[in-house]
Amino acid sequence: MGQPPKTWIVPLAGLALASACSDSTTPLDPGQACDAVATAMCDKLNQCAPTELLTLYGDHATCLARIKVVCLPMMSAPGSKTTPESAQQCADGIRTGTCDIYFAHGLPATCLGSPGTLADGAACAVGAQCESTYCQVAHGSSCGVCARRASAAGACTEEAGCASGLTCAGGSCVAFGGIGSACGAKQPCRRDLICRNATCGKPLEAGQPCDPLRQECNMVAGLYCGKSKLCGQASTAKAGEACGLFASNGVAVCTGGATCTNMLASGLCQAPAPDGAACDAQKGPACMAPADCVGGVCKIADPALCK
Repeated sequence: MGQPPKTWIVPLAGLALASACSDSTTPLDPGQACDAVATAMCDKLNQCAPTELLTLYGDHATCLARIKVVCLPMMSAPGSKTTPESAQQCADGIRTGTCDIYFAHGLPATCLGSPGTLADGAACAVGAQCESTYCQVAHGSSCGVCARRASAAGACTEEAGCASGLTCAGGSCVAFGGIGSACGAKQPCRRDLICRNATCGKPLEAGQPCDPLRQECNMVAGLYCGKSKLCGQASTAKAGEACGLFASNGVAVCTGGATCTNMLASGLCQAPAPDGAACDAQKGPACMAPADCVGGVCKIADPALCK
């Protein structure tokens, strides 16, 4: 466990944003539309899970910049029907959507629209290029092939390969469990809940007794269980500072995309590698989302290079 789960970071990469005609006589600018999407996503992240915004990006400005680098290439990606107008519609849906959508890894209907033109098996970098709306990219690669998303109970290897609102658990696409739902290794709970005694329920709050090995505190609110065995607010640490559940300064999580070298005990925050710099998915340094470590280098998928 290096950091809280990196989910809903940049779902744009797997979307087919709803194509639409604008009622306005003035065409939207792609940059302005992507600014709107980035602002909506970062604001929603800050509203629903502010600690996650800090751990992933460090601040709101960095969040905006990192999401925009994925949005803009979608406008000109081969096969993509994404337009500034459709991106704006997606932004509006995210802005007015609830945290329930975020916690279930779903997306508003305005972000799930017209597919691209590339057939299954065609080279791709983002889902917006594909008729299926899904680009299956192998781990450690920046290019993939268009493929079909699986529905509930369908086979999967990653969450992105499941229909919106589903996750991949035990090799099958399943819906997240709500309060009172059965849960286990093959049936996860919604992200704002925990699985206790095979049932999804609310997490432990500040001051409640806890087990550091189980981590049943409200992590969405930044609560962790450390050596005090009581749920408490984690402090934040920058690159080079102490981190972990048993750090000298108490429970501390890394910010700005940094990863903890030993989160289960005590470690140091390792800064993320810049785009284009050397990386190591196992030993670190890691890359800052949405970049992936491809061939030992931090890269952001470029649809123009996938052929």
